Amino acid sequence: MASFSYSEPNQNPWINEDKSLTSIKNALILGEKTGHIRKRYDDDSCDKSSSNFDEEALPSLKLMSVQREISKKRRELNEVKLQIQKRMQDKETHDITHIDKLESKIQNVKELNNHLQSILSCKDQVVNRLQQPLVGDYIKIDAAYHRYVSELFPLVTPLLGDLNMHLDNISWIKSTNFPEGRTKLESVLTELSSAIAGLQSQYQALCQMRKGMNDMYIASANNR
Repeated sequence: MASFSYSEPNQNPWINEDKSLTSIKNALILGEKTGHIRKRYDDDSCDKSSSNFDEEALPSLKLMSVQREISKKRRELNEVKLQIQKRMQDKETHDITHIDKLESKIQNVKELNNHLQSILSCKDQVVNRLQQPLVGDYIKIDAAYHRYVSELFPLVTPLLGDLNMHLDNISWIKSTNFPEGRTKLESVLTELSSAIAGLQSQYQALCQMRKGMNDMYIASANNR
């Protein structure tokens, strides 16, 4: 009688174990477990030998090992990216999430609050000062001409300082007698004439300054 064999449809192609000896192997394993047959190998070595495939020799298992390693590296990379993102968010929000920064801001707010409280406590004095009119000798000058006025006053200051001296000289000459003779009197009059001429030039400079300031005031009033 001719014998024939066929492959099982669900046979695992990665296991090269002979299926014809499976029943005998199972019977031997059962006898070893029940104690009827002496154990030839340990359970672990038996299980390892029963699998009967070499991980180093099968490319599919190598591929699975590589895939597991890639998955592990990918998880580590994702963890690093997550830590970087956390650091960036912490840098952007550290002024409202860190306790030391919040304490510094709270201290600044407290100082501002104390300052406002001190102002409110002196509210009546502040209101009275604000309601008082500005009293004093001052010149109203438009802001556009402040620079020119600030340059003018240093030039006028020496003239104003010498004006008092010249007025004192005139008063002294008026109250002094010259009994020593005509010649000395003429020399004194000559000096007096030169002093008066200088006084007139200074007076003209003051008049020009007054006119210039008046023109600036009129121009500023027209620009409003």
